[in-house]
Amino acid sequence: MKWLADKALATAQDVKDLAARLISDGTGFLRSTIGSLPFVSGTRVIQIAGDIPADETHYFLVPLRTAPDGYALSIQRALPPGHGLVNDLPKVRIFHLPSTAARERLEQILTAGFGGKFREELAAEIHSDLADRIDRIATEIDKQSERVTGGLLIIGGVVAIAAKALLPSVGSKVTGEAMKFVSEKLRISARRGAEEQAEEKAAAEVKKLQPVIHVNPLLTTLEAALANEDPAHDPAAQTVEPDRFHTHTIRAIVQTYADLIATDEAPAAACLHGYDIGWLRALSRQDAK
Repeated sequence: MKWLADKALATAQDVKDLAARLISDGTGFLRSTIGSLPFVSGTRVIQIAGDIPADETHYFLVPLRTAPDGYALSIQRALPPGHGLVNDLPKVRIFHLPSTAARERLEQILTAGFGGKFREELAAEIHSDLADRIDRIATEIDKQSERVTGGLLIIGGVVAIAAKALLPSVGSKVTGEAMKFVSEKLRISARRGAEEQAEEKAAAEVKKLQPVIHVNPLLTTLEAALANEDPAHDPAAQTVEPDRFHTHTIRAIVQTYADLIATDEAPAAACLHGYDIGWLRALSRQDAK
């Protein structure tokens, strides 16, 4: 799995180049920052099944002590088989945190990172409903993700593109050049007008569903491991009952820790002991299956 440091896409050529790398290099995620917060955008859509099909976006607050604020943010998209990026499924936003207390920390870090007008607006809504505030934050995170990925995601080995997630200024030029480059591997789900209609409908549905906050047991285990100074502490010995987000969480952790997993010796600032590294590498092997 590749780790790719990317600037925000600015031209049609950028999109064309990224599409090529997604296919040829097998890039699984891209990284950027939101203020001082490391930000990981997954490029591969997770295939999910469930009683109620939904278009899910997952936001993982991953403990990472080498980051200025002690955390990184990983975002992943999950869809039922047979659905594209533009669809009429119910939209669900799920925030995965290591603890309930981490919600306030998430708000603080992201509000500071977004800065400017958004920070002022959110501060003015300090007494507003929690779901509304989290939803506003999720929308800003999604905008950042789209600037990094250009709306390009891999679904079942094929690069797909989300309408309007690209650059409005280049519009169809982006689509045209990308299609020329990746040939039959790049698909557009519908004409631009139909896509815009579907996206407007999707945006409306997002507002109807409240974001979900999930205390994620794997993130809790990671947080505890980083806080434990005993080198004999082994996070693999902790019992974690897999929930339906288990594989999603493994991917988020592995992508966030890709550099540290690959290194021979983690820096002291990472707060990782030998057993911690071994556990992370075991998660990496699970993710690679």
